Amino acid sequence: MKKLIVAIVFAALIGSLAVSAAETNESVDKVVLASTANYPDALVSSAPAGKLGMPILLTNKNEVPEDTLGSIEDFSPEEVVMVGGPEVISEEVEQKLSSEGYNVTRLWGATRYGTANEVADYFWPTGSEKALIIENTFTDRNGKVLAAGKEVARDEGLPIFLTPKESIPASTLNKLQELEVDEVTYIGSGLSENASEQLEELQIDVEEEVTGENDTEIAERIRNKTRKRINSTKPLKVVAAPNFNYTFASVNSVSPNNYLVGSEEEIDQLVEIIQEEGIGTIRVVGEPDLSGVIASEVREQTDAEVVTRGIQAGRVPEFAANFSSEERQVLSRRNNEAMRRMQQAMGQRQEYVRNRVNRSLDKARDMIDENASEEAKEALEEAERLFNESDYEKAREEAQEALSEHQENEWREIETNRTRVRRRVRGEAAGIDEKINEIREMNREFAEEMRNNMTVEERLSVIDRFRDKRRKHVKDIISKTAPIGEGTIKERLDDAEETIEERGPRWTRD
Repeated sequence: MKKLIVAIVFAALIGSLAVSAAETNESVDKVVLASTANYPDALVSSAPAGKLGMPILLTNKNEVPEDTLGSIEDFSPEEVVMVGGPEVISEEVEQKLSSEGYNVTRLWGATRYGTANEVADYFWPTGSEKALIIENTFTDRNGKVLAAGKEVARDEGLPIFLTPKESIPASTLNKLQELEVDEVTYIGSGLSENASEQLEELQIDVEEEVTGENDTEIAERIRNKTRKRINSTKPLKVVAAPNFNYTFASVNSVSPNNYLVGSEEEIDQLVEIIQEEGIGTIRVVGEPDLSGVIASEVREQTDAEVVTRGIQAGRVPEFAANFSSEERQVLSRRNNEAMRRMQQAMGQRQEYVRNRVNRSLDKARDMIDENASEEAKEALEEAERLFNESDYEKAREEAQEALSEHQENEWREIETNRTRVRRRVRGEAAGIDEKINEIREMNREFAEEMRNNMTVEERLSVIDRFRDKRRKHVKDIISKTAPIGEGTIKERLDDAEETIEERGPRWTRD
């Protein structure tokens, strides 16, 4: 009998230890690492971070802060997803993390628009019916609109796409179509006629527009939209962010009770919300001077208890890496649940996922030739092997690694050539019409050259050269706009070409 009692007590003890271990699990599958040099990368990453329960950690360009390294170790991820190119997070940082035993995936483009596309592509493998398009130009220097808009994306689990004012980049239109987006919310100064027509061509409905005369007005309207999620029984975290360095302090909020204040003019709206919602506790963090003004006004005009913590700009990464054990457990639970849901969704949409991975492989095959690095070739080979074994999730990750490795090698070749860098940036941000106009310009150059006195052999050589050049350009447009469809875009391409095949023989006989 005693032996039975001892066995029962021992089993109960083991069971309680197992429960305790499960309750204190603080690991996550992935963490995001973004640069302090470029606010859009971290803020765009807030959308998948909220969706998947991932922390966003911050790094300097050439060195990962000790607090960030410590937080990565605490979360014990299998993968570190770096968001941003080698200009903002160096290859040395990538190599250090790899040497620590982490799988490192880099998501980036030559512009903020391209990077946002890559983030959406990677973290929404099963597509998304809805998306958020945020007008993000260099006039939004403090990231006020994007910082407020990311809260909408986090609440609704939507990918964020960035666009300049007048026209949505062709690569972004492609990604919207590839993710099978049906509806978008547009945030900015107002959807231009051109951008509206672009979305209409793709049969994407604009469900809502959040607009204003300036950044402050737009951010205020976004906050009015998201204030319904504020829970008055819990503390409200107020981030004082007069410049983009402090917007980073808002990326890792485990609770939805967050509010961003960019200037003293915005404090009245904060006070109004505190009064109307009856919020009892306010925690103000961020830039010390603005934090002090916020705390003073809230104390004077409300009954809320106020706690402040000013942060020097250089210590924001340390603040972002500071998670309590309870917060790590919350993120771990969310991450485990989100990964289970994603696995189920990938199983239900296996054919869609397979086709998307296959397109990524096609893209990698086109880019990675015999001159590519061994690392890129090996990653592509591994991606193809996994794809053939129907392990589409791992194949997708390996294909991304192959493409990223190839991009980095290309960047090394052009980073000291300003002309080539500008060309790369313009190409990524260009709209479809701009790309088609490039074909028209190419044809004009061809016509001009053909007017020169040449032998038949020389003319044939020019024809072959321009034909190959044009075909590559058309292929590039199709790759960036597929699967947009054959309708209007194909017609405009056909019209733009005024084909060299037709002109060539006539000119060779002149």
